[in-house]
Amino acid sequence: MRMESINHRQAFYSKEAFNLNFLDDIVKKSKLSNSEWNDGSFSGDSDSINSENRLTWPISDLPSLQLKLKKIINDVNIKNYQFELGFLENALYIEYNSKNNNKLDWHMDIGPYPYNQRKLSFSIFINDPSEYEGGQLEIWMDNNQYDIIPKTKGGIVVFPSFLLHRVTPVTKGIRKVIVGFINGNPYR
Repeated sequence: MRMESINHRQAFYSKEAFNLNFLDDIVKKSKLSNSEWNDGSFSGDSDSINSENRLTWPISDLPSLQLKLKKIINDVNIKNYQFELGFLENALYIEYNSKNNNKLDWHMDIGPYPYNQRKLSFSIFINDPSEYEGGQLEIWMDNNQYDIIPKTKGGIVVFPSFLLHRVTPVTKGIRKVIVGFINGNPYR
């Protein structure tokens, strides 16, 4: 699998990472899991637009996904970051719905405990971009510029969790993604 550099070697993307039937099966399994949906709002966030429908499920329940992710992430890390990685957090299956113009403002995936040990973040694009409008993942570069990550069903992007990024409002349809984080020892 070929990963191409985005954002001057800060983010890496592959449009052919996952088999499309494999992704459809993952969505079916996640929706049948015992996990509960929540609205994904940030605590103290009164802006209901800045949320999404979120389902958390243990990635260990999907060993084929876990193995594939480990390979992709280890390859990207070894070639580009050399971070000291630990474990993969439980994945999130997320739906951004146009009826609420769901979006996610500029943010980083690291923060106070327990998020302070996140090293890498990833997004897997589950549905075809023809099924929704908007919902663009953008990663901040510098000088008020950002990279737009291609929307391809079966694609994946991997990037350091400290990079600012956002998802623009979904204006039509539903955007479906799986996101996750790889933790490691604290930076030194």
